[in-house]
Amino acid sequence: MKRPRGQKHKKNMHVFRSPNYMNRNDNIAPNPPQPNKGLCLHTNANTDEELVRNSTYKFNSSVETLINDSETSRFAVYNRKNGVKKVPRRQNAWIIYRRDKSISPEFAGTPSKFISKDIAKMWDNEKKETIELFEALARISVKKHIERYAPAPSSSKFEEQKNFPTPPISPITSSSDSAANPEQQQPYLQFSTNIYFSYYTN
Repeated sequence: MKRPRGQKHKKNMHVFRSPNYMNRNDNIAPNPPQPNKGLCLHTNANTDEELVRNSTYKFNSSVETLINDSETSRFAVYNRKNGVKKVPRRQNAWIIYRRDKSISPEFAGTPSKFISKDIAKMWDNEKKETIELFEALARISVKKHIERYAPAPSSSKFEEQKNFPTPPISPITSSSDSAANPEQQQPYLQFSTNIYFSYYTN
């Protein structure tokens, strides 16, 4: 049997369609993640606040205490002792985790340098959900830090412009006055006028 003209047969090539071919919605890729939004491992939480609120993690301190700056650190004690108001550094997830773990009864009476080493090992062995929880706490802490220590907009430039002396404005002379008094004309106008008259009079 001869094949119709215009149709070529290619070897080892087969065309087929899967049963789900017509259902195109199953093959749509999900939306890409937003670059400025933290990745949340808990599907039932949309914000950092909801993630912390829905968490069953047992903290050794209150969440409100952890997301605010420490009042017992050497930096805070130095500020109170010297009467200064230096802005502390922002907290990250590791700092908040260490603050929470350091007040645990198991570290009572342990020197600070040994506490940091032990807590660092605990941090490396934590679950992803726990690390993500403290990262959410760190983002909340940064928001509070910005609200508390954000500098107020300065009005110095506005005051400088307001107090800047206004230059004196010279009176505007009319064209009739300048024509009547040629001596009051500007030098370059007098020069051009003299050339004009000298050209036609000579």
